[in-house]
Amino acid sequence: MVVARFDKVILYVQDMERMVAFYRDALGLPLTYPTGVAELAKEVWVTLDLGCGCALALHGGGKRRFGEDAPSLVFRCDDLVTAGAALSAAGARLAEPFEAAPGTLVARGRDPEGNAFSLEASA
Repeated sequence: MVVARFDKVILYVQDMERMVAFYRDALGLPLTYPTGVAELAKEVWVTLDLGCGCALALHGGGKRRFGEDAPSLVFRCDDLVTAGAALSAAGARLAEPFEAAPGTLVARGRDPEGNAFSLEASA
């Protein structure tokens, strides 16, 4: 198996406070990160539990740039090199992995039709 599981959907947002109010308060998704923070308007990364073993990640700084701020699917894998090679052979285009957060490696890619996805692994 190339990927271990579907991990999260990243949604790029312009107004974090408004979007948290929508997804947490209106839809009822439980907030999972950050915890213990009363004011979320200035947060750049907020996650909510989708209830299916994966998260909705709200990423601040969205500017509604077509193709750049589109939602991205994130798949967890054990080995970025092996998974990247298998997906490249299937027609995906992958960028070099980078450390997105301490201990987390990410390789951004595009599927054969140009849709954004990422592979994520522990460093």
